[in-house]
Amino acid sequence: MYDLILRNGFIIDGSGAEGFHGDVGVRKGTIEHVGGPLGAKGEREIDVEGQIIAPGFIDVSNHSDTHLTLFTEPRLTGLTRQGITTVIGGNCGTSLAPLISGEAIQAVRRWVPMNQINVNWLTTDEYHEELKRRSLRVNYGTLVGYLTIRRGLLGDEFRPVTDEERDALLGMLQEAFEEGALGVSFGLAYSHLYMADTQELEAVARLAADYDRILTVHMRNEGQGILDSVKEVVDIARQTGVRTEISHLKILGEKNWDLFDQVIEVLNHAIYEEELPIAFDIFPYQANNGVLYLQLPYWVTKNGKEAMLQRLRDPETADKVVAEMKRNSEDFSRMVISSAPHNERLIGKTIQEVANNQEVSLERAIINLLIATNSQITTLNYAIKPQQMIQFAAHEAAIVGTDGVGHDESMFTERTYIHPRSVGAMARFWSLDEADLSAEEKIYRMTGRAAEHFRLADRGRVKKGYRADLVVFAGESFSSQATLDDPFHYAQGLSWVFVNGRAIIHNDEEQEGFFGELLTR
Repeated sequence: MYDLILRNGFIIDGSGAEGFHGDVGVRKGTIEHVGGPLGAKGEREIDVEGQIIAPGFIDVSNHSDTHLTLFTEPRLTGLTRQGITTVIGGNCGTSLAPLISGEAIQAVRRWVPMNQINVNWLTTDEYHEELKRRSLRVNYGTLVGYLTIRRGLLGDEFRPVTDEERDALLGMLQEAFEEGALGVSFGLAYSHLYMADTQELEAVARLAADYDRILTVHMRNEGQGILDSVKEVVDIARQTGVRTEISHLKILGEKNWDLFDQVIEVLNHAIYEEELPIAFDIFPYQANNGVLYLQLPYWVTKNGKEAMLQRLRDPETADKVVAEMKRNSEDFSRMVISSAPHNERLIGKTIQEVANNQEVSLERAIINLLIATNSQITTLNYAIKPQQMIQFAAHEAAIVGTDGVGHDESMFTERTYIHPRSVGAMARFWSLDEADLSAEEKIYRMTGRAAEHFRLADRGRVKKGYRADLVVFAGESFSSQATLDDPFHYAQGLSWVFVNGRAIIHNDEEQEGFFGELLTR
């Protein structure tokens, strides 16, 4: 007797291979039959004729942990309603463990106030135990944010590490790996890693390679410096052999779009000629969401938030900042304020509108906003060329990630802006016909490719012996309803979503239960 049988579906198994008709049988959360008609009976049998059976989608670039919604909105409905059954946290250099000092958690405060939760752990193992105590709606695994542990050791000191400090950081990272962390992430765009030199970064990457862990990288620059940034990541992979993931690959800013061919050339040479283990993830939108202070020259953000704000409050320094920003000639006019805790009246306004209201330049408006919000402000930036996003998505090395945050129904009442990727990235990618990908290729980029690259054992495939994370949907019905202008809509068209063999979504409606598992290595 099976616990669950899905009958008469079209199985796209997540390997990239051609789909086929058949049944799927599940027992104790594990897939035990994939193939022709199953003669045995099931405690629950569902006829899914005319629909696709695929692995549950894997979000390798998620921030529900560092935005705290893993705790405050644990149903993560925006993710599950788009078929996501597994998320990877600890991205872009910041994680919730290990915490070696009070300074370590400061990295999270660039997004949200930490008083929303009680942090009662220090080590990765203690963090894992707290997650198991709370229960998980989806499967979850974490990377170690290197910025988190480095800041925990150095605080707001802006300098290279000493040999002794580097050894201490490597020891902390090794301990986290031995406690089950899936890998390590760099957030090279953020000020506390500006002074991390090549020797330090390669030492971290080499340790990850020794433990067969992945390195994910939020690059130093995704605009005019993107070519050098991609080369830096490739060099780290070349020197250390570490499996590498470039997080949310994109080229920001119209004046930088002509670098696309050179970026692709560097990646193709590394992946195909040198056979380096490099992949990248993308989200299928033309707008990015990020912290506003990243628009400042890097020297302004040295030594942490308070030092940055002190510089911005100084009239002479502020004039220098404005002049340098003008020389860089970035277009800030279409940036839209997406979050500003305690300053909600700003949400939805463009930087241009703020500048007009204050009768100042765009650059001066950015400085004023950072001061007024204590630098807790994020913006939506319409800076990605749609055709380039599609070309990245079609690349064989591409994986789909939301770069988003899980939310539940509270997003409809609080109306704090969310990027539509948080509720629709997977559905939008599925509907991305311009990429000229088959259904099997699309599913592979959302499932099996991610599981392979991140070494997620028994996930990402509809295969005997694998865990029964499954989605069932009619191909023509699964679609994103959220837009950049109106993001407050869940994806539609999922008949079923199963996590470890248990239903959490049926006909776009939530089912009760927390069946996710903690993923460790």
